[in-house]
Amino acid sequence: MSDAGGGTLSGRGSAGLALPLRAAALGLLTGLVLGAFEGIERGVGLRAFLGGAGGAARYLLLTVGYDALAGCALGLAAGCALAAGRALERRIGLAGAPRRALRGALAGLIGAGWTLYALTFTVRFDPLLARAPLALATAVAAGAAAGLAWSGIRPLLAPGARRPWNRLTAAALGMGLLALYAVDVHFAPQSSYGVHMLLDTALFGGVALILLLLPRPRGRHAIVGGVAALALTWATDHVARTSPEVTALLKFRGVTARRSVNLLGRGLDWDRDGWTPRPLVAGWDTAPLDPRVPPPVLPPMAAVDRDPALADTGRDAPRFATRPNLLLVTLDACRLDVLDRGAHTDSPLGDLQPATPTLDSLARHAAVFEACYSHAAGTLDSFNSLFAGDYLPALLRGVEPGRYLPERLAHAGYALRARANYDSFADSAYGWPQIVHGEGDTPELIRQAVAGLAAPGEGPPGFVWFHFLDIHSGVLNPFRPASYRRRSQIQRYAQGLAKVDALSGLLFAELRARGLERSTIVVVSADHGEELGEHGHFNHNLTLYEPAVRVPLMVSGPGVVPGPRPGTVAQVDLYPTLLLAAGIAPGPGPGRSLWPVLADPLRRPEARRIYLFHPRRGFSRRFAALPPDRGQVALVDPVARRKIILGLDRETVEVFDLAADPGERVNRVGMRDPWIAPLRAVLDSTLARYAAPQRGIEP
Repeated sequence: MSDAGGGTLSGRGSAGLALPLRAAALGLLTGLVLGAFEGIERGVGLRAFLGGAGGAARYLLLTVGYDALAGCALGLAAGCALAAGRALERRIGLAGAPRRALRGALAGLIGAGWTLYALTFTVRFDPLLARAPLALATAVAAGAAAGLAWSGIRPLLAPGARRPWNRLTAAALGMGLLALYAVDVHFAPQSSYGVHMLLDTALFGGVALILLLLPRPRGRHAIVGGVAALALTWATDHVARTSPEVTALLKFRGVTARRSVNLLGRGLDWDRDGWTPRPLVAGWDTAPLDPRVPPPVLPPMAAVDRDPALADTGRDAPRFATRPNLLLVTLDACRLDVLDRGAHTDSPLGDLQPATPTLDSLARHAAVFEACYSHAAGTLDSFNSLFAGDYLPALLRGVEPGRYLPERLAHAGYALRARANYDSFADSAYGWPQIVHGEGDTPELIRQAVAGLAAPGEGPPGFVWFHFLDIHSGVLNPFRPASYRRRSQIQRYAQGLAKVDALSGLLFAELRARGLERSTIVVVSADHGEELGEHGHFNHNLTLYEPAVRVPLMVSGPGVVPGPRPGTVAQVDLYPTLLLAAGIAPGPGPGRSLWPVLADPLRRPEARRIYLFHPRRGFSRRFAALPPDRGQVALVDPVARRKIILGLDRETVEVFDLAADPGERVNRVGMRDPWIAPLRAVLDSTLARYAAPQRGIEP
């Protein structure tokens, strides 16, 4: 029997087996090519984190190995699907144009289905997903038409007589794939996981097509390649087990490789317990058919109770003749070190660092904290924690009615007003009855916000929140050459910071013009930071490294003594601090009131470890109801200057000595430091404690 792919097979059984095996081999070669590009490109960018030539070699081996394994898996799946399709054709008895039309229609259906699935990871594509039936029908029709036209196209791609033409076509495709790879590496992780998945799919398909166009290897070459692939697989797994610091770089900073790790992990998780078996991907599941081993990372919610000692009694509450106004100003994506530019700190913006006269002036008249941590690296999660006064992941399962800070202040008689100068929030969120936003007239939004504050004796006090999004990174344009230059990314951030400073000047000028500065407690902070090329990123909402979670915190107003405040605090501390200013007992919660420190510059904040949680999920509403038990969790010991980051989905661990390594370049998990195990134990217990939401909060 003659096989359409070339060669003569002895029977249907061997044909059905040979096709998936050839596709798997093609996928393996595809992965080897992509892995080499991935390892070289990423290795150059991450050379400061790799620890010399040995680390670079191990990183290259991992990227090549993981991509080769992923390509093999994808090729095998595609080959099995193609073999099943051919078996169906034989059973139906189609031939000629009807068979080509059926193949094209099936290809269009599969391609469109995969595309729509990938786009569910990104909320901006939800309008397109609402038209999924139309998209599928269009893809089926286009695929059928392409199948009918295939008989005229196929001779152009056939090997043999037209080999010079094939080589020219392969070279042209190769140039296109290089451009596509650049887009994938630099933009997809900073834009959406959906675009990332589509680009990776296109890359694998393009490289496979190039390999089909090139001269086919002889049988002995295939045997040598198969043996080399097996050796590469073993070496990849060995490096993954013995070099955790390099593996962490692969799993958190890679592009194609990170997708490969997740793909292989899901494929090999036979008991669907979220853990991968030990062979091939350096997993930890010693019983791959028993979902009870290893145990789940998070305990059942009902099994966790809150510690009553965490209740804030309000004994350190400030005393005011009249309740003050509360003004919360948040600067989106403002990392700490672009404002704190003392002698010991160099701005990451370098010579592009803009002047920030407004925020500098505020710092001279406010309590300025040495360090403050946001509890997540994304806006929605950090604000959920800030306004609910609790930790993730419990909040992702729902917040107790009446717990949000605006709700409790409104119950106590405060007038509420929230403004944001970009359309990025729901009209009602975090307990605010309404969030007014717009991009056109920020000065008017500022006037509306300050109008919500009342002078003493002229009405109820107000709680106003204004959020500036001008620093926030946008979706990068791959067609602009400037998007590929690090200096251009820094310049964009610096311009946003200068604009935010100017707009903050309008806000504080309006506050002074209304005579409210002496009766208003002003808090300036950020929802999260921003990575400016550290660890290969130009964005946030990706990791829990220091640039993404260390944010400024300045507080001014009645009861606050200006000056620097040494020590480290957490953003969740704002919840009890603002409630106590309004005369409300906060109740149980992880936050600690900052009033003892605000009233006494010589008093240091309570020494405690800072807990961070970053859910790893899609950015689409499709995933809103999924359990948030997978992601990254971290614990920072600000006194000892140590930090641990745990990846819950694959149990990857990173440990950093921030005193000696503030850039988090050396993962010490493989160095057997005696303090690592105790820090991990505290992290595990903290994660268990805050798996359940707070209860019993009185308004």
